[in-house]
Amino acid sequence: MGPKKFTSWQNIKLCLLKEKFKLSYRNIIEFSFTVGINKIHYTTLQKFLQRIPQALWNLLLNLSVQLERVELVAVDATGISRTCASSHFKWRIDRIGPDKQSLKLSILADCNSHKILAARIRAKYFGSHDIKYVMYLLRNIKTKFLAFRGDKAYDANWLRELLKERNIEAVIPLKKLSGEKRCRKYFCNKQKYAKGSNVESTFSALKRKYGNSVSSRKIKMQKTQLLCRIILHNLDRTKPYLKLLFLQSLS
Repeated sequence: MGPKKFTSWQNIKLCLLKEKFKLSYRNIIEFSFTVGINKIHYTTLQKFLQRIPQALWNLLLNLSVQLERVELVAVDATGISRTCASSHFKWRIDRIGPDKQSLKLSILADCNSHKILAARIRAKYFGSHDIKYVMYLLRNIKTKFLAFRGDKAYDANWLRELLKERNIEAVIPLKKLSGEKRCRKYFCNKQKYAKGSNVESTFSALKRKYGNSVSSRKIKMQKTQLLCRIILHNLDRTKPYLKLLFLQSLS
């Protein structure tokens, strides 16, 4: 319904700059001239981010990876706080912890480059298991991989059989209560499993650079914040000339 003065790629650039320098919507408008945008209101950016579909963010995430084939990917999940209140403020209002349940971020990460190949963000996950999000990650990953690493929480027969059909090695340890027949059938490469712990370093780098909490109030905007940070993290791990090609594709 608006005058359509600004393209989608210009708005996405502003959103990436906002997360890169940890600015508010009002402050990022002051630096909009750096991407050739003049006289834009901050509400224009807010309304655009509310309308942008999830499929477009997945496309940008795949473009930021810049990898066609990797040896080993690892799956894991972490929590992202949904409040940015300081410890002093919590103490003044007698709050023990955050008033909302944290977001759950599940990722597939390359163990060599520490890039995030696919991501799943959930707001209501109380009582759900991490393995429920594996199918979504496998459907949205576009990079080919040879081995899949996960901890004991991902030890399921259906997942092992699915990876076997795709000629992917399952590097998943068996649970303690596994029977003798199951232990003979499945094998876990200990060297690759130890290397897969690099996914924790990926989480650490993401949180140290861009924070461990989101400031948006709506769930969709919170997911947008996290996806922007993941794209920026992948660009940080990309060679300079490939990063320039990605940024030029948004023009």
